[in-house]
Formats: sequence, structure tokens, C-alpha cells
Amino acid sequence: MRAAARPRRATGRDPWRYSAGQELGSPGVRVELRLLGPVEARVGDTAVSLGPRQNRLVLAVLACDVNRLVSVDRLVEWVWPVDPPSTAAHAIRVGVSRLRSRLAETGAEVTISTQGPGYVLRADPMRIDVHRFQSLIDQARSTTDDRDKVRLLEQALGLWTGPALADTATDDVRDRLCGRFEEARLAAVEDRFACLLRLGQHEDLLGELRAFAEAHPTRERAWAQLVLGLYRSDRQSDALAALRRVRALLAEELGIDPGGELRLLESRVLRQDPQLLLGDAAPTVRPRPTRPLSAFLGREREMRTLSETLDSRRLVTMVGPGGVGKTRLAVEHAAERQDPHGPWLVRLADVRQAKVVAHAVADAIGASDISTSTQTSVIRTLAARPGLLVLDNCEHLVDAVAELVVELLDRCPDLRVLATSREPLGIDGETVVPVLPLPVYEDDGTDGPAVRLLLDRISAARAGWSPSPADTVHMRQLCAALDGLPLALELAAAPATVLGLAEIVARLDHRFAVLGSTPRGSLTSHANLQAAIAWSVEQLAAGDRALLTRLWPFEGGFSLEAAEAVGPGDGRTVESLSALVSRSVVTADTTPTPTRYRLLETIRAYCQEQDSEPAATLEAHARWCRALVDQHWAELPFALGGHSMRVLTRELPNIRGCIAHDLEHTPASALRTVGRLDWFWIRSGHFAEASRLLDTALSLDKEPSLDRVQALTARGNLLLGLEADPADAFACFAEASGLSGASDDVEHRVSHGRVLFMSAFLLRAFGELDRALEASRRTVAIGRELGVDWLTSSGLANIGATLVVLGRVAEGERALVEAAEVAERDSVIWPLAYAKMTLGQSLVRRAAAAPDPVAVGREALDLLCTAVHWFVRLEDQITVMAAVNSAAAAFAHIGAAATALSLAAGVRRQCDDFGLSVGYLSRFTAVTSDMPSADSLSAADRAAAEAAGAALRWPELVDLLWLEAKQLTSVARG
Repeated sequence: MRAAARPRRATGRDPWRYSAGQELGSPGVRVELRLLGPVEARVGDTAVSLGPRQNRLVLAVLACDVNRLVSVDRLVEWVWPVDPPSTAAHAIRVGVSRLRSRLAETGAEVTISTQGPGYVLRADPMRIDVHRFQSLIDQARSTTDDRDKVRLLEQALGLWTGPALADTATDDVRDRLCGRFEEARLAAVEDRFACLLRLGQHEDLLGELRAFAEAHPTRERAWAQLVLGLYRSDRQSDALAALRRVRALLAEELGIDPGGELRLLESRVLRQDPQLLLGDAAPTVRPRPTRPLSAFLGREREMRTLSETLDSRRLVTMVGPGGVGKTRLAVEHAAERQDPHGPWLVRLADVRQAKVVAHAVADAIGASDISTSTQTSVIRTLAARPGLLVLDNCEHLVDAVAELVVELLDRCPDLRVLATSREPLGIDGETVVPVLPLPVYEDDGTDGPAVRLLLDRISAARAGWSPSPADTVHMRQLCAALDGLPLALELAAAPATVLGLAEIVARLDHRFAVLGSTPRGSLTSHANLQAAIAWSVEQLAAGDRALLTRLWPFEGGFSLEAAEAVGPGDGRTVESLSALVSRSVVTADTTPTPTRYRLLETIRAYCQEQDSEPAATLEAHARWCRALVDQHWAELPFALGGHSMRVLTRELPNIRGCIAHDLEHTPASALRTVGRLDWFWIRSGHFAEASRLLDTALSLDKEPSLDRVQALTARGNLLLGLEADPADAFACFAEASGLSGASDDVEHRVSHGRVLFMSAFLLRAFGELDRALEASRRTVAIGRELGVDWLTSSGLANIGATLVVLGRVAEGERALVEAAEVAERDSVIWPLAYAKMTLGQSLVRRAAAAPDPVAVGREALDLLCTAVHWFVRLEDQITVMAAVNSAAAAFAHIGAAATALSLAAGVRRQCDDFGLSVGYLSRFTAVTSDMPSADSLSAADRAAAEAAGAALRWPELVDLLWLEAKQLTSVARG
């Protein structure tokens, strides 16, 4: 076996003796500072006396940081690393002064100036050998011609006349100050060898190769070059002997085996791989990535995005959680490309060490030139073959992959890179394409790609199977519970061969046990869903992982504030949450304020399994929920009530989880939370749920307390909406009244006033008008006595409503006007809106008998629209419906029969959605009136108006009210 002909011979040489080539630097007096050997300053052939070792070391430190400030303290540390004398700083100043004088005598443009706490050596860096050396190395790396590269490398190596700082520094100081230059020198020697091997000079290099390898026994690249040189010189046995030699040396000195590159080389020598003989090895052709056999569904938009983005950008990273289908998407895109070379797929999931990344790429692209470093071989191969490089599963090697990609894109101008990862590479110019789970539903409400994928996989596993309507429902439930993750859906199809879909859904509390294993031929590198999630979590820093395992109790998402409340308390919540989002473990929705974070359900389940202290985690979550309710419940009647309603609505899934936890562990806390949410339950229409929770909490905690008072009051109010036996509601208020009236302290008095205010609604609804009037008057008395404005205005509003129902209309309307004035003065929004609404309802009642019903109707509509405005601000949907229902009657009096019918139909539809009857609105407000007939409309027009109203959602219904009112009157919204 013979290698390629040799262009020229290279003579053996002293390892320190290479030609330095022409001098660099600015014109003028040629002063050179030399550190790569003995420390010297020379003018031509004349050495400048620099004084003792300490002065030379000071000059060396300043020269390494040329044109940059070096403090006196730092110079002291370099000269006296241990136990500096008390006169050290003075000695440094004296030494610098002498160096200045010696340099000044040369007349050269090299000076040492004082700056702040230290000194700056001002000089052309090219007059200092360490900087000239680095410049030549950089030039060599940037050229692709091996002869030019050898010339530059030999110039760089020729600057070395011995070990750096040879007569000046201790070994420790030398390593710390110039270790990077020594490492660059050794790499430059190996780069020179690699070029000469490619140029066919292997036989003439053998002496140098062996000497260098023996002198540096742990540098595996040097041994690989020696082995290659021996093999190409027809000395296979000597090449194998060298491999045995390095194996023994590595075992003896480091206790390790040779790395993958040497082991691969040994196998190629043993099988006499013919490519080892080539000075410039031809790349091995690798097959294109092939698609899996299973159908590829639901990613049409992502495929278009990838194609369009890679047409204009050279680096695209697909980012998403484990199991979302990034690898499949990359393979499908790669299989469709028509580049002249590639695409090349590099699977990094099984690569565990950063230093092996370049080897994995080399293997994928067929770069087999081992005469040089693997990374250089990769660059040489890809620079000549434009195409797409797909780097799959980069998340555990982000830094190493990013470093390699920067080099590849810089050196290979026609290369494009598509990476898949659970976090971005963080490279300038990178385009990040998020890959999201498959949606369960399309925008039009039909089954989405998640359901279609699950259907396809189950159908493949169960030939002839056709889903029943119940099966379709269960498939949707499965897709939602599994977050639409394609991997999870693939695995869910396996148990469908032995279990019904309903059974699989029922077992999702133990999803990792019920879901199957990854099928053969799958692109994923993980054995199952749990392994895929574990892979993501294991890559996290310890603090980030600690936060993650405390987030699983959150239902429906959480805020930064919530994460801080339950986190490990290390002060790093923002940083940790940012890391979790960037690694696709947590999702962030930045459209609302504050930002909403969420864990996928599969990740929640995994974190719950991994949590070593689940009880403590649940308690921390419950503690935060309790604090949230305590913060917002008292704001509900006031100007910020709408904000508090939105917060509580957003956090309702978490609050439900907290209540369930407390009912089991601390019923008193559950009673407090459920009771305090009474206005929230009513305004948002959660009557049945709240009643059930209140019944449970009241039965578990029977201790007399103000929390029990509030819970009983809430229970009585809710019973009014559920059309239950009024005796049960009266019993709740009676017990609450007794408990709150048991003490004269302020808390009990305020609580008692609240009970009286709430009970007045029940009394009025069931005809106990005198008792309702008395309860309302007592409410006002307590409010005025204690200076509690909301009690005063609320009681006045109830007095007015009761008087109107009693037929004392003028007196009642005066009370309502007073209530509105007091509430507006004190910024108590709910009583203000309630008083305006009731006053409007009273006018609607009077409109039928009024001389000008249209004028009265318009006045009523003005008041009702104002009330709706405030109720909407408070997010009080139920009372909005009551006001809109009365506004419908006002429109009828005005003569807008179609609008009246639409609004009334819309109210009925909303009541149905809440599980309430329109009769509840009448009982709640008590000031009701009959709807005038719509005889002016034909039957078809009446039906059309009602159909139009019944199709409206709550916001649309309110918009219709305001739009029609604006056309009829000059209603001012607040």
C-alpha cells in the first residue's frame, strides 16, 4: 500500500526552532518584547537590560495585557503569589520606574504610563511576541490552503525560543500567565503536522511525530497523527504498536482508555481502510434521512414556516417540550429538500460529552480525514458541500453545539443549519421556531389534529375499528389530558388494543403506567413518555429543578408572584422561571398582564411523582391561595372590585384545589375561604358549586366564629338562586345573626350589619317586606354608628327597594337617590350601581301608567345603562342580567319592541347557561314589572328578534344594550 506522492520534503527540527519569518509591527525603532522563551527587550540584535527577575516579570504581565490597565495589587499578586512583603507595592513602583528608564533609553515607542491604581504598557501589540504569535495562529486558521497554513504556523512557532518566561517565572506563574499560549503552541504543532500529512510528507515527519507524541503522551491527536504517518509509510505493525503504547500511557498516567477517535482509528488500521491512504480523504456518502412509516398529521403550517424561514435564514432552531414532535418535523422537512448535498441528520440524544459533538457531526456527514482535528475535518467537508445540517436533540449540549455552529456558519458560507432543542442555542442571527402541541379543536370547534392523530394511531393498531360517539368524546378527553403531545398520543394508542378508551381515560391519574412504550422504528430516543420528560428535567440546574417540583399543584396556570410564594425561597425565582421557560418545561403567555405561566399536564404529573415532599408543596400552594382570597374579597364592592373579580376568576382552578386540600386537612381554612368568596360565587353564577362546598365546610367545622357567620350568610344567599326551600335560607341567616350579634366588638358589629343587609334580599323576595325594611334600617344604623360607608349606602338602597315594593314609591325613590349619593361620595361602586338599577326599575314600573311612557322609559333606560356600566366594571354578570332584563321592558315602553325581545331572549339564554331561572332575577331585585306586548311586530319578526338575542353571548348582549340605547338616548356610560 502506497500513499500519494509527496510535493516536498520537511526536515527534522528542534521542537523550538522554526523560522519566525518577517517581522511585524509599526515602523520606527524596532524594539521587540519577547516572552516566548527568556524575557527580553531587544533593539535589533542588541538586548536591553531589564534588571532583576521581578522587573522582568512585571514587564511580562504588562506586555500580556498591552494597552490595558494592570493594577499595582495585581502585579504584586503575580510577583509574590504567597506572602508578599509589606514593601511589595513600593518595590513594584521602583521596578516600573527603572523599566521606564531602560525603555526610554532605546528611543522606541514603548512606554509605561501611570493610570489610576496601576500601569499601562503602551505599544504596538505586534512588537510583542505573544501577540504576534496569536495573530499568526488566527491567520493560519482562516486560510484553507495547506501550504499557506504551514508557512504561517511555522512563523508563529518560530517565535518560541524555549518555555515562556523561561528565566523569569515559576512553573505555577508561567502556567497561569502564559498557559493559554503554550496550549496554542502545542495545537499549532499538531495543525502543522496535519497539513503536512495531507500534503503527503508522512515519511519525513515520522521522527518529529514520534518525538512530539512521546513528549506529550496524553495528547491523543498527536498519537493519531503518528499512527496515520506510520500506516501511510507501510508500517502497519508499528502503527498498531503505537496504539498499544498510547493505550498503556493513558492507563498509567490518567487511568483512562483512549477516546473514540483513537479507537475508531485502531479499527480502521486493523481492517486496512483504504481511505487512510488518502492525503485528502473523500467523504463517505450518507443516505438521506428517511420518513417513518406512520402518517404525518397536523403540521402543515409548521412545514411551511420551516421552508420559508430556511430559504432566508441560515440558522433555525425548533424549540418545544419533549414529545412535541420536533424530530419528526425536522425529518419530514429534510426528506422534502432538493439540495445538491445533504441533508445530513446528526442525532445527539445519545451523545453525552461536549467534546464528542464534532465526532457525531463528522460521522453523519462522512468526514473521514483523521490527519487533522475532527472539527477541522467537518469544516473542510461542509465548506465544499453546501446543504442542510440537521442537529437533533441539542438541549443537553447547547454550549458545545452553539460553539460548533458558529464556526461552521462562519467557515461554510453555503451551509444551513436546522437544530431541534428544548431551548434556543442563543446565537446571534438564530431564528427560533416554536413547536407547540397539536390543538384538540380547530378554530371552528371541529376535531383538531390531535384527535385525528390519535384516531389514526388507534385505527392502525385495531384494524377495522370505527369510533362510536362515546369513543370520540373519550378521544377528545385523552387528547386534552395528554396536552396534544404527539408522543403521548402515539403511546396512548398502544393500550387501546386491550382497554376501552373510557378505561384509559379513567386511569390517567397514573398515566405513565397506562401509556405504552415507544414502538420500534420511532424517531424518539426515549423509551416512554416518562423518560422523555425526565430527560428535560435532568438537564435543569438544581435550583431550577427545585422550583419546578413545587409548581405541580397549580391548576390552569400561575403568575410570577405565585411561583415566588411556593418556590424554594432562594431569591432566584425570576431567573429559574426564565430558565424553565427557555428550556420548554414551562410555557409563558405574555399577552395578559401579569404573564401567565403553565405546566403541561404530563409534566405536572411527572413533577408530582418526583416530589419528595408533596404534602408540604400542597400546603404552600394552599397558603398562597388563601392569601390571594384574603387580599381580594374585601375589594369586591369597591372601585377595584372588577380587577379582583378578574383575578379570582383567573385563579379559580387554583382556589378550587386549595379548598379541596383544606377540606381534607384544615376545614376551618376551607370555611373561611369559601365564605369570603360569597360575592364572587353569586356574581359569577357558581351557585351549585359554591353551595356544595359551603355545605361540606359548614358540616366539618362547626366552631362558632365570624368565618362561620360569613359562610352561613353566603349559603343563605345562594339558596335564593337555587330555588331551594326558603326555610333553609332563613335558618342560615338566623344562625348567622345569632353568632354575629353575640358580641359588641367592631368586627362582630360589622359582620352583623352585613348579615342584616344580605337577609333583607331574602325577606323581600318572599314577601316579608316589613321585616326586610327593619333589617335594612338596622343595617344603615350600624353603618352610620361605625362609619362603615358601604353598609350605610347598601342599607339605604335596600330601604328604597323595599319601600317601592310596598307602594311607597316616592319615599323609596328618595331613599335610592340618597343611597346613590352616599355610595358615589365614598366610591362604593356596587351599592351605587344597585341604587341606580333599582331606581330605573321603579321608573319602568311607573312608565305604563305615566302620561308620557316614552319619556319615563327613556329616563329609566338612562339609569339602567349607567347601572350596567358599573356592574360590568365589577364583573358582576348576574346583576348585569337583572339590569338588562329591566332595560328590555324600558325599550318596550319606548317602542323598540324588537330590541326588547332580543334583550329578553338573551337574558333567558344567559340564565340557562348559569343554571338559573329568570325568576331568580325577579326575586333578587323584587322591583319588577311586566314586559309590554310586542303586538306591533309580526310573528316572524318576533321570532327573528328572539332568535337573534338567544344567540348572543354576555359581552355581545351588553354591547347590544348600549348600541340601541345610544341610538335612542344620550346615555352617558358613567
